[in-house]
Amino acid sequence: MATSDTSDYYPRKRSRGGCIDCKKAKVKCDEARPSCGTCARRGHICQGYKAPDSRSSARRPSTSSTVSIPRDTRQSSSSSSLPSASTWQSLSPIPPGVISAADEEPIKQYFTRHPVEIVIEQRFVDEMNAHTLLVFQCDPEAIADTLYAIGQTYLEMTGNGSLVPALDRRARTLARLRNMQNDSNRYGLEQLIMMILGLSAMELIDIKSQRRESAIVGLIACCASIVNQHIQAGKSISSTARYFLRALARQDMICSLTLMRRPLIPSPVWLDQACEMTADRLMGFTMTLMPLLEDLCVLASDIQEQGPLGQDFLLDSEPEMSSPMTLCMENPFIQRAGDLALRLRMWHPTPDYTMSVSTARKCWVQAYAYRSAALLYLHRLIHPAESSYEADRVALGMACDVLAHLSAPARDLKLCTWPTFIAACELATSEDRTAVMQIFDGIYRVRNTVTTLRAKEFCVQRVWHARDNGLDWNWMNLVQQYPGECIPI
Repeated sequence: MATSDTSDYYPRKRSRGGCIDCKKAKVKCDEARPSCGTCARRGHICQGYKAPDSRSSARRPSTSSTVSIPRDTRQSSSSSSLPSASTWQSLSPIPPGVISAADEEPIKQYFTRHPVEIVIEQRFVDEMNAHTLLVFQCDPEAIADTLYAIGQTYLEMTGNGSLVPALDRRARTLARLRNMQNDSNRYGLEQLIMMILGLSAMELIDIKSQRRESAIVGLIACCASIVNQHIQAGKSISSTARYFLRALARQDMICSLTLMRRPLIPSPVWLDQACEMTADRLMGFTMTLMPLLEDLCVLASDIQEQGPLGQDFLLDSEPEMSSPMTLCMENPFIQRAGDLALRLRMWHPTPDYTMSVSTARKCWVQAYAYRSAALLYLHRLIHPAESSYEADRVALGMACDVLAHLSAPARDLKLCTWPTFIAACELATSEDRTAVMQIFDGIYRVRNTVTTLRAKEFCVQRVWHARDNGLDWNWMNLVQQYPGECIPI
């Protein structure tokens, strides 16, 4: 349900008693349960209601989930506080009585661990939790199952729970999602996107999953279909829906680059003017780079339709044999690639001056690593592996440029699995390969995603193994030969 329409689903009754927030603000509360409509209309997250017996409540701890959220007290030039891990604020996101006692621990685990590990930097944790809670208040039962499944997966990873309940909630979420799709007019786009994003999150963190065919690609296709139907119905997309959609759009972009296909979620759907002035919790400063990456996907898709990439692609395009004008006329891909390379080199991220230096550094590292990796990707589209000695030499130099941006500490590289993979595929010496393996391991250490492990394994077992044994080691062909094994999100 769009946040702008939240007030339509709460009763209009008002009284002088009410929830904690309304009492503090000294406004009339409509006393809707589990969270009041007054808070929703005021744009606040309702913290629920005090227990009837305040004295007994004071003597025993609350049964609601309590999450520790980092908040930095350092002041910027505009005197606004920037979140970090230096100090901690206690937040009770789930009002008492909304979820069962048995569900509290996994859902608490979601709030305390998932945003911290997934986002690019600590300052975005509060923001992500706040958006999650806004959608949670619209449909507590549906969203609770999604959060429970993710939290229980984390508990299983630490040996404090079983994966069976998480799989059960995952199945319930899938069934509910199918039912909601059949009657999408009753449900908000935010809820649908968040449920899909939650299912995708399970795919990212479920280390024990042995599925070769990742469900992420199918989930992205499902989301794209829902969003397309929403737009065709003449409905607008709320800022909250765009917020969650950006996470899936990023996954879609990496899947599309890897599989050499057109993106299913076009950038105009989620990219707005605000994206040019701020950083995203996952994309960082690369939001304005995404339209260029989208063009790169389109070019890759068109080239892929010509057949497997190899020497035959450039037989009639050698500079010694043809003039530049002839090259463009005989092979239009060359001109398109040249134009795109120029635009990629001209692109620069727009800084967010409200950020701390620490946060900005991580976003800069990610942005330039992605741009360098995109240029290497483009080079390999036109000059596939082993098409010529010179092409391979140039590709290795471009890979070194990518790795130069990835020389930062692992905590600054959380969202850099894709550029690491693109560069790693070009390395031949054991020394270089050992160095890039350390980057993969560092990323996995700070962001426990199975996709990082699988990208590393694909590089070692497929690309490097093929190269060392004199086989076709072009990763663009190998991902088609072994579908689902490598999605470097």
